[in-house]
Amino acid sequence: MRKHRDSEAERLIEFASMWTPYGGPDEEEILVHFGTSWLRFIERLWQVIPDSNCAQGKFAV
Repeated sequence: MRKHRDSEAERLIEFASMWTPYGGPDEEEILVHFGTSWLRFIERLWQVIPDSNCAQGKFAV
């Protein structure tokens, strides 16, 4: 099941979800996958989460 109607937003959410058990991705991983800084990644992630199907309380960054 898709978590978000926007494929870029879905990629952000999936990537963050994958890294959450490890304390989140480091700056280098974010740069390689998204071409942006850690801060911009987090800002964008928080913008897309409200419109997603992520279960509340099961996602943390």
